[in-house]
Amino acid sequence: MPDITTSSYCIFSLGDNNAVEHIELMVTAGKLRAYCINAGVLKFDVVSTTTTLIPHQWHHVCMTQDGVRPRLYVDGVAITMTDTDATDLTYWTNPLSGLDKGAIGILNMNGTQTLDYKGCIAYVKYCSGITLASAWTPAQVLAEYEYRAGR
Repeated sequence: MPDITTSSYCIFSLGDNNAVEHIELMVTAGKLRAYCINAGVLKFDVVSTTTTLIPHQWHHVCMTQDGVRPRLYVDGVAITMTDTDATDLTYWTNPLSGLDKGAIGILNMNGTQTLDYKGCIAYVKYCSGITLASAWTPAQVLAEYEYRAGR
């Protein structure tokens, strides 16, 4: 991403075509961010505290939910996060009953597409499990990074 320090880009989103309802993984001013809104009400907004993505460099990014909170990872390592809004950190996709759009590299919700990603996104992987046991562990996130990075 060329202008990573001043702009916002969506990496992955799930949204509702006719409502302000979505969950997304994004980059804001170079920081990794997870954001969820349901029926126009913000549920959580977490952002990396110190970790900044480097422009024009490949990064492995990951967002998980362990039943307690969303967790963010950069290059296989859990990062320190600031809870900009912690209304309900346990919130995830199940209560988002209107989800009908998924998108890579753009926020797709309420009939609009915004926050176009400037760069390349590859190796998208997601888990559709419904139990806490299906959540990726930190060791699994690191193993995925090491595999994708060729280590």
